[in-house]
Amino acid sequence: MCGRYAITVTWERLRELLGGQVGSEAPLVVPVPSFNIAPTQQVPVLTDAGLSWMRWGIPAPWEIKKGKEAAKARPLVNAQGEKLERWPWKSSFLTRRAVVPATDWYEWIVRDGARLPVRHSAPDEGLLFFAGLWREQAGLGPCVTVLTVDANATAARVHPRMPALLTRDEVGLWLASPDASLVRSVEEGRFVQAPASTRVNSYKNNDPELFTPDWE
Repeated sequence: MCGRYAITVTWERLRELLGGQVGSEAPLVVPVPSFNIAPTQQVPVLTDAGLSWMRWGIPAPWEIKKGKEAAKARPLVNAQGEKLERWPWKSSFLTRRAVVPATDWYEWIVRDGARLPVRHSAPDEGLLFFAGLWREQAGLGPCVTVLTVDANATAARVHPRMPALLTRDEVGLWLASPDASLVRSVEEGRFVQAPASTRVNSYKNNDPELFTPDWE
């Protein structure tokens, strides 16, 4: 699962790290760095057309089919990587794959009733690449979901699921063709864990101090 993450680089640095690929829809004013990205916010997404912005969370298709307004439907911020070739994801898997860049993601442990956030980061403070899917949604525009897989041993200390991480070389492969073998758990050493501030629990808090833990 991945329900909150961060991008701690500037828009210019993000474009540089991604090779300067920028889609035509990229806005002039962008909310990065961001230390506490939450569902339904606009996030940077890389597709085969370049880098642009999408709503994080695809409205639940089964709710849309029942007539629910897209903006009020449950936002699916994650999709199980094991179900790529099933409804409702097969069409997006075949034609609308995406990569969501990040520097960190959060998961929580519960201790004595308190939700304690744990930050997962690239060991070299570089970028992480989440495999994703996107679709165009009437009334909302493009929306993206992050694929998840079984957690490796490190991530499983906090949560049984984790984002499907791609290497830099796999980013292009994933965008070029629907290869389900790229969506899998990863080897140890691809990220590190550290406690984060419990202020992460509110999406309204968004500043570098969220990385300073207030629990052990």
